[in-house]
Amino acid sequence: MILENILGTDMTKHGAILNEVKAIAALPENERLMGEKNKAYMLKALVHAADIGNPTRPFDIAKKWGVNIVKEFFHQGDKEKALGIEISFGCDRSTSNFAKSQIGFFDFMIYPYYSTLTTLIPKMEPLAA
Repeated sequence: MILENILGTDMTKHGAILNEVKAIAALPENERLMGEKNKAYMLKALVHAADIGNPTRPFDIAKKWGVNIVKEFFHQGDKEKALGIEISFGCDRSTSNFAKSQIGFFDFMIYPYYSTLTTLIPKMEPLAA
């Protein structure tokens, strides 16, 4: 279970996890967390939320983490460029904009994910606001 949750932090799994959370949220309230499958998926969803949740932190902390991740992306892009391979999305320092990338990440990844989680865990609502 631990390995499955760690693998669930891979962003290639984001859409599938979000869809599963939406499916659980669509169930009648008394059926949502019944069954081991739903419980396991919610655990994976919450570990993933913790992994991508830096934009939900206070601004000064979120900005520091945002700067660090963009530095990491640019470092990766620099290596890809040096190797003569295609630069991954968001990793090209000559075309990527820090502020726009952070706003896009929040608008298209964080907000939809966290707002879906709040339908199941209302106490998380301040994180999606």
